Amino acid sequence: MNRLLFYILIFFICFMFLNCETEKNPTKSIDEKTECFFFPLQVGNQWIYEIKIHNISTQIDTETIVEKANYFGSAYYRFNQNPLIHSDLWITEKDSAVYFINTKDSSEHILFDFTAKPGDSWAMPERFDCEVGDSIILLSDTTTLITECSTFYNCYHFKHKSFCMDGGMVESWFVKDVGFVKNIYETYFGYAEMTLKEVNIFDD
Repeated sequence: MNRLLFYILIFFICFMFLNCETEKNPTKSIDEKTECFFFPLQVGNQWIYEIKIHNISTQIDTETIVEKANYFGSAYYRFNQNPLIHSDLWITEKDSAVYFINTKDSSEHILFDFTAKPGDSWAMPERFDCEVGDSIILLSDTTTLITECSTFYNCYHFKHKSFCMDGGMVESWFVKDVGFVKNIYETYFGYAEMTLKEVNIFDD
């Protein structure tokens, strides 16, 4: 009788352990995923970066989606960003691309085209040359990037070309469902690396 109770207890413990592991690491096939985003856009979503400026300092920067509004028939979201690096951006995602608004003339432009092939490039509006460049080139869509936050696979690696004397974005790494995981900027004080440390993304 004692031996029977012992085996029942062992079976119960094993069952609970396996069940907890399943809950902790749920799996879902690609076919079950009905909706997928390149940039998770929702008010309150937050990205925390570590900024390292060459030979100067290290600081923490938090970027948050703070506002939503409708433009050009789409829901646009405003990013509250570090003003020392670049101004706030209104962005949306559609047709496998991230768009932004040029607030100077209220025009709409592609910021990142995820249907592009490595080597493809597209131009930016003139007033954004000191922020995201005169043009953007997709270098790779299969880059692996290791950071303190995680190891990211299949990153989109972009090169930003600019003739701006005041600096601006030089390179960026973008991960589907996460957003920017690393950016490199040219500043008055030298190159600044902005690497993702933490991301807080809320479900709808």
